[in-house]
Amino acid sequence: SAWVDEDLHPYLRTRVYSFFGNPNVLAEYLVLTVPFGLALVWSARGLYQKTALLACTAVLLLTLLLTFSRAGWMGMAAALFVFFFLLDRRAFVLLLLGALVVLLAGTALLPDVVVHRLVSIFNPYDTSNLYRLTVWREAFLIIRDFWASGIGLGHQVFTEIYPYYMLTRVKTPFHVHNTYLQLLMELGAVGFVIFLGFLAAVFRRGLQIFRASRDGFLRAVAAAALAAMAGLLVHGLGEHVLYLPKIITLFWLCAALLFLCGRLETRRGAS
Repeated sequence: SAWVDEDLHPYLRTRVYSFFGNPNVLAEYLVLTVPFGLALVWSARGLYQKTALLACTAVLLLTLLLTFSRAGWMGMAAALFVFFFLLDRRAFVLLLLGALVVLLAGTALLPDVVVHRLVSIFNPYDTSNLYRLTVWREAFLIIRDFWASGIGLGHQVFTEIYPYYMLTRVKTPFHVHNTYLQLLMELGAVGFVIFLGFLAAVFRRGLQIFRASRDGFLRAVAAAALAAMAGLLVHGLGEHVLYLPKIITLFWLCAALLFLCGRLETRRGAS
C-alpha cells in the first residue's frame, strides 16, 4: 500500500517487485539488463534465435512496465535511445517517431492505469512527488552545511544526521531519492566533481571502444553497456540507484564489460 496512491491512481492496485522487495529496485535491475537482451537479439543470426531472445527481452520490458516505476520508465527510454542511436540511426528515428505517436495519442494507445501513472509525473499533489520534494529540500539544507566535506558515505551516517534537518516528522528515509543530491551530500563538492569526472572518463573511453570495434557482437555489447549505464543514471534523477550492492555491482560490471570489449577487440586485431 505504501507504493500506491489509491486516491490519485484508482486503477493501480499493485506493483511487481520480484525478490527485490521494492518495485523501484526491480526497475533499476531491468534498466541495466534489458539493453543486453537487445544486444543479443541484434547480434543473433538465426530467426529462431532472434525470436526466442526477443520474447525473453519482451518479458523483461513487460515486467518493467508492471513495476509502474516512473523513474524506471524514464531510464529505460534513455537506455533505448542511446542503444539505437549508437547502433542504427534509422532505428533511432523510428523509435523517436514511435515515442511521438505514443505521446500524441497516448490515451488511445495505452491502458488508463499507465496514462494516469505517466501524467502523475507532473502532478505536485501526488504523494510520492510530495514526499520526494520534501526530502530534496531537506537534502539541500544538509548540503548547505556540509558542502565542502560531505557527511560521509552510507545510510547509517545519513540516518544519524537526518533528524536534525527534518521538515516533517512522519518519515524516516534511508536516502534522499536522488543519486546526485545523495552523492553531493555524502562526498562534498570536490568528491562529487571527481565522481562525475570519473563517470565522464568511463563514457568517453566506452565510446572510443565502441567506435574502434569492427566486431558486430562486441559493438552490440558495448552499446548495451553504455545504454544501461546511461539509463540507470537517468533513473537516478528520481531514485538513489547507487545504494544497494546488487545494483551497484551490475552498474560497475557494465563499465567492466566496456573495457573487456576493448581488450577483446585488441586481441582480435593482433591475431
